[in-house]
Amino acid sequence: IFGGAADIFLAGTIDATGGTAWLQAANIAQSAGTIKADNLGARSTGTTGTQGISLTQSNQIAVKAALTNTAGGGDVSLTTSGPLTLDSVTGVGPTGGVPADITSSTSNGANLTVNAGGTLTVTSAVDAGTGTASLKATGGDIVGAGTVSGGSVTLNADGAIGTSTAAPLNITVGAGNVSLTTGGNGAAGNVELGVADGFATSKITTLSLGGTGTKTVELVGAGSVTVDSAISIGSNHLTVDGTGFSEPHTAGVNAGIISIKSIAAFRGAAVHSVGTFLAGEIGRAH
Repeated sequence: IFGGAADIFLAGTIDATGGTAWLQAANIAQSAGTIKADNLGARSTGTTGTQGISLTQSNQIAVKAALTNTAGGGDVSLTTSGPLTLDSVTGVGPTGGVPADITSSTSNGANLTVNAGGTLTVTSAVDAGTGTASLKATGGDIVGAGTVSGGSVTLNADGAIGTSTAAPLNITVGAGNVSLTTGGNGAAGNVELGVADGFATSKITTLSLGGTGTKTVELVGAGSVTVDSAISIGSNHLTVDGTGFSEPHTAGVNAGIISIKSIAAFRGAAVHSVGTFLAGEIGRAH
């Protein structure tokens, strides 16, 4: 469905079950109905702050979805009633007569919000630019080996974050902050994230581990990881894995177990209230 420079307003059902539903217009909004499709692609070409994408699926949902505003329009949001995979949607949405692939993205400070009624799997890039990328999984986990990027990144799962695949979910954050919330019991509420080289824990301004039992928060660094602000997670466990790890004396870590894996150096540590310190493949120097 192509709206050109006009808008698309959905008030009924689009049924592309077994195939792809593609929407392109200046602004895409939905007041009622649902979209039935195995793949959903939506592209906003609007240029004003109010032109973007706002879709809510109340019945059958897209197995795979990608949404983008290409010209710096308004916010992008998708709400589904069941599990969802955020991936590229390929070979659809002609631009200049040529089929284009899209991934979920926003421009010029617009925000990207996805709420799934089950497990939310990220298998490609989700990029909010300088805006906020906010992902929520109600009744499920947020997993996948893709990358979530934004000026700020918010991940909220009733289960775990980044723990159900061989590779962790990756995040890249700009000038803003990272908010992490899980609700699963025990290991079902763990957090495992891949972070960029030089990631500083002061970026994590919210770290809420709900549910019962002991959980593990693991940061897998592409390079160095710096604990430059206090971390207090009670009896839960903190694991840091990267090529370098440092902590200023003013920071401090409060955790049940700290495990440092494959780290070249552990310097200037001010570790407090730790039940067990595990140092594997580590040269410890002060």
